[in-house]
Parts: sequence; structure tokens; C-alpha cells
Amino acid sequence: RNHIAGNLYCESKDDINIHVYGAHIFHTSLKHVWDYVNQFAEFNHYVNSPVANYKGEMYNLPFNMNTFS
Repeated sequence: RNHIAGNLYCESKDDINIHVYGAHIFHTSLKHVWDYVNQFAEFNHYVNSPVANYKGEMYNLPFNMNTFS
């Protein structure tokens, strides 16, 4: 590739970040890691809550034993 950042590469168009290789999420439960990366960038708060829509019904992912009871 002719750019840095690998799969995290973004381009800016009209002041909007475009994730060229798909969306990406940074997550860690380690405070020292969080403190370290926050020296270099400001992060938005985000909670990943994936759902599936099947025949008009919404299901939380990943599926578990209680999903279809």
C-alpha cells in the first residue's frame, strides 16, 4: 500500500473520516494501555452492541442459550 496505518487507514473527505478498509474499534480493559493511547489521540465513547434482524425480530449477538426460548 502507498500509505501508512495499514487496515486502520482513513481518508478525509469534506471533513468526514472515511474508513477505507472498514470500521474499526479500539477496546481494552487495561488502564495503563488506555492512558498510553490517549496521549496520541482523542477517543469517542462507544459501546459495541451488535444485533441481528431476522424476519422483523431483533436478536442480541452473539447468540446464546436464551436467544430462541
